[in-house]
Amino acid sequence: MDVNRYKWDLLGLLFLVGAINYADRTAFSAVLPLVKQDLGLSDVVLGAVGSVFLWSYGVVSPLAGLAGDRFARTSMIVWSLVAWSVVTGITGIVRNGSELLTMRVFLGFAEALYIPSALALIADYHRSETRAKAMAIHIMGLQAGFVLGGTLAGFLGDRFGWRASLLTLAVAGLTVASLAKILFSRRIRP
Repeated sequence: MDVNRYKWDLLGLLFLVGAINYADRTAFSAVLPLVKQDLGLSDVVLGAVGSVFLWSYGVVSPLAGLAGDRFARTSMIVWSLVAWSVVTGITGIVRNGSELLTMRVFLGFAEALYIPSALALIADYHRSETRAKAMAIHIMGLQAGFVLGGTLAGFLGDRFGWRASLLTLAVAGLTVASLAKILFSRRIRP
């Protein structure tokens, strides 16, 4: 496989990973009423669920950028994907508001590791002639995740309960992590 083919295969993979990243992040919003009822949560706790995710994501983001510059970007991407998929799966089995808040903090930590490494990896392979197009395609994956994550979670939540939607996303993330590991093992240097 030549480097030109690899850089587009890599982008396709990052499109999927980015979509799952944003799907996991937003799916929860689609099932909040079900979570509130099932766990008996107050509106204050539900508000905190969103806030702790954003705060933890924001606090870790600069450290994630440093890690993306210091460690193998491909490893950062795979481990971030595995971590947030596991956290999403665990979120699907929480029993109370405290466990839910804890998992949302961990989700923020795990997901924050993805974007800096993914963008840097895209920049490594896509020089000025294709970089803007590659970034735009990656962003399209993130936005697709917003839409599909909420839609899938709402659909599954309505039919099978909120837990099923999160467990499904966790399995999808771990499956894509396996694909990522395979593609990254065939890495071709830019």
